[in-house]
Amino acid sequence: MRSRFPLAALALALPMAAAEEQPADFGEGLKQLAALGLPEMKDARWVKAPGGDEEERALTQSYEFREMNLKLRGGVWKLAGEPARMIEFGSAAEVAPAGGEEKEDAGEEKEEEPSLLQKMLRSHASKNPPKEASAKATDPLEEADSKSISEALGKAEIGKKLAERQEYSPSEVPGRLLIFAAQLQAAGKTEAANRVAAAVFALPLDKEQVIDSAVSQFADVGYEAATKAFFEDRDWTKYRDAVKALLVKYPRGWKRAGGVAMLVPGLEKRAAGTRPPPPALPGIELKPEAVAALDQLLDPPADPDAPDDDALARSRGIDLSRFPAAQRGAILRSLREQGLGDEDDSGSGLWLLGTSEAKPDANPATRLKAMKMDGLIALAAVAGDETLVAMPSSNTRDSYSYGRDRSLEELAREAYDNMTRPRSRGEIVTSLLQEVLPAGEDDSETDSESVAASAVEFWKTHRGDSEVQLAVLYLNEGDEGQRSMAGNFLANHADAEAHAAFEKAVLGSGDPGGFAVEVTAYLEKRKAAALPFFEAYSKVLKTALDGVDVKNMDYARGNYAIQQAGSVEKFLKTLAVKVGATSLKELVEAAMKSGDVAEMQGLAAALASTPVPKCLHLVAEPAAKATPEVLMQLLQVIVQRTFQNRREHKVNEEPAEKLPGEVIALWRPLIERAEQLPEIDPKNAYFPSWTRGYGGKTCGDAVAMALELSTYPGSGPALNQYADINGGAFNTVLPFVRSRVEAWTAGKTAPAWPDAAKVGVERKKEIAAKLAELPSGELAAFAQGLPPDERMALAEIVRGYTAENPAPPGVLELRLKVTGRRAYNFQMDHDNAILDQFGISEGYIVSADKIAELGERLAREAKERSGTQLAFFSGPMGLGAIACAQRAADPRKATVRGNPSQLPRYFEQYGNPEALVMLSSSLGYEFWSLKEGTVKKEESSGNRAGLERLKTGFEEKFGVLPYLSIQVLTREDADKTNNPEEEE
Repeated sequence: MRSRFPLAALALALPMAAAEEQPADFGEGLKQLAALGLPEMKDARWVKAPGGDEEERALTQSYEFREMNLKLRGGVWKLAGEPARMIEFGSAAEVAPAGGEEKEDAGEEKEEEPSLLQKMLRSHASKNPPKEASAKATDPLEEADSKSISEALGKAEIGKKLAERQEYSPSEVPGRLLIFAAQLQAAGKTEAANRVAAAVFALPLDKEQVIDSAVSQFADVGYEAATKAFFEDRDWTKYRDAVKALLVKYPRGWKRAGGVAMLVPGLEKRAAGTRPPPPALPGIELKPEAVAALDQLLDPPADPDAPDDDALARSRGIDLSRFPAAQRGAILRSLREQGLGDEDDSGSGLWLLGTSEAKPDANPATRLKAMKMDGLIALAAVAGDETLVAMPSSNTRDSYSYGRDRSLEELAREAYDNMTRPRSRGEIVTSLLQEVLPAGEDDSETDSESVAASAVEFWKTHRGDSEVQLAVLYLNEGDEGQRSMAGNFLANHADAEAHAAFEKAVLGSGDPGGFAVEVTAYLEKRKAAALPFFEAYSKVLKTALDGVDVKNMDYARGNYAIQQAGSVEKFLKTLAVKVGATSLKELVEAAMKSGDVAEMQGLAAALASTPVPKCLHLVAEPAAKATPEVLMQLLQVIVQRTFQNRREHKVNEEPAEKLPGEVIALWRPLIERAEQLPEIDPKNAYFPSWTRGYGGKTCGDAVAMALELSTYPGSGPALNQYADINGGAFNTVLPFVRSRVEAWTAGKTAPAWPDAAKVGVERKKEIAAKLAELPSGELAAFAQGLPPDERMALAEIVRGYTAENPAPPGVLELRLKVTGRRAYNFQMDHDNAILDQFGISEGYIVSADKIAELGERLAREAKERSGTQLAFFSGPMGLGAIACAQRAADPRKATVRGNPSQLPRYFEQYGNPEALVMLSSSLGYEFWSLKEGTVKKEESSGNRAGLERLKTGFEEKFGVLPYLSIQVLTREDADKTNNPEEEE
């Protein structure tokens, strides 16, 4: 029977209070709970979390907590005193103070420099507080948030969901909320503390489990702190004492207690200086240098230059202060997983292959891997060693499964396996051995005894094999990853023996298609020298896949490469180019001659590694002779090739490799082609309709667009930005593109794309000040009257408003008011008549209530309106709202923002109603169903609580309306969409 804390008063307070019909007083119990883990909280203040926008403020809450759809005004407790310390919501874990991490030199400590936009908006916010700010100033954050929590917990669906989880996977939410109540009590906020505690204990949950959850989280914070300290100082005695003290302090309720108790014997041995006996295997002599490395593995040298946790995270672009303790631990464990192999260029690959040598001062694991077979057999000798090593476990996760059929021993082992702790030498060794033992797709050996036995057998059988022989073994018996690494090893090997071995293995495998990816890399490397192999591979591949429908083959790396090409023949054509059996020019001519879509896709694959200028040179002459339809396909191939690396480039960035004059001379006349853009099914070639959407009319316009994007890839994102600052007029883009192309192809300076970075600091301040003083009706005219660069700056300012830096009244008033009616983009249709039917004209105010009315009406009228979509999105530069309506002629082709609708897949989830309406936005989802002629709003919570989150979102002071879509579909149309094979 487990021992008890004197916390019964906490659980009993609620029923006692109910009997007396007085507000419950949980003060004594909450004090007892606080004493178990909270620091001194007198004069602590509940404040906003350090860091970014409204979403980031909620990162101190678990996913389950956020599922409750709470939007707290505060985020952390700021403790009294210096230096500044903060603790998390519902936890004892500390949070980094706002303004960046502490510097090593206290004299240089300073806040992280805010961006220019942040400075400007903060200045605006301080000078222009919202009108209601003074009224809310008297409402403390903790008071408002305690009420929000109480209201949320009072909802039946929240309690029901928590109760359903409790038996098998208890939620941490009630425990964190109870700790928050203890925090409030400790900070002197008695009324708020009782309010939260009463709401927690009113949930349909086992009260002792709720208390245990809170205790467990305190214990976890203590354990994480002790473990982090150990990996910094490696003091086994201190760590042992800390862990044992935690087990005494938390005798009940701690989920990890069983696992932590399993850790103690190993810590006792290390604290006592006990070391395992020298490694040995019967009948096998281990190399002395390998034995020495195994011994050193027990005490791996600390790296004096290793970054601390915060520095390590910052080096990967991660700000740990924005995550709760449990998440921080998981992130850090993931970042440190490669600690054993940092000095080994092969990483965690097939370390038996390759010729790299370890430096004398390399870590012991790296030296053992460099010893190849001698290292492998030495590792096998200690695979079962349970001696702990000062190296963190890498197989950690923060979830546990519970159930009536789980024994205490099973739960303890699961906790031990999945918590942050020192790994045993055997665990480290077992993971190293698993990397190089051939692992078929069905191989599931993971225990140290089985892995050690397999390693010994592998050593006995293959210790005399060359690296080439081992690589062939991996090709034939390894899993997908090992096959890939072995194939690359052989392909890149300088020895002809390796090439011959690779070719023999592939041609004799019985599954030549499974090696399609490796063969592609091999031919790319060896080129014409591999022509005989290519010819032989072509024959065996055709034979193996004769009569096979490649489009429906099971997914595999090799199969996928063939599927992508469209057929075996087309896949082989792309390979033929690599070995010179077919020239790119011949491939271009063949694609032009057929005009086949799949043939063009094969051409695109063949050009994937060809420099863009060379691609343009190759297709210039054929393009000049091409029909408008074929020209569009050729241009699409060029743009596809360009967009492979478009993210590497910035707008207005000069190309690293400008087009040669001879290439420009070939393409410049094509800019003048006056034929109208052809009508082509977007499935076959999207480029003409894409160009038309940006205002293009002729084939020459399409040529100009392709030349701009291929020469200046950074122009891609600028297209929509340019349309936005021009009132959302997409047809203004192509004329600007032409002006650029006509200039730079003539050797002149091209007009630059608008860029907010060109606007000075003072001018941006003036624009922000103007936005703050103008009434909503004058904002659009002011914005459109600015030069292009300043319009870009204005859009940046408007989209930068947050709750901390609220938008001014005019912007706030305008963001929910419909100021225009048009399609979201040129891929969508738009019908004003539909908007008229719903009374949505300019001046219409978007609200959660009106969205609900629209959803219900669409459901009622589903039979007549199936396939209809109403959408709202932010206006040009973020000012105002735009309304759009469309009805797909074929509801099966309904889209959202140009992408296929997801609505059909939800019908089964909601009981296959007669019709279903879906509201979707970045703030959440909502569904209405039509069943037996009755409209019902389906239950929703968390990230599905679309209407509630919309209400909350609209109340926030950011400046831009999120995209909202409301769409209706009947079950009949949904069935057609879900079963396209039934189409006539």
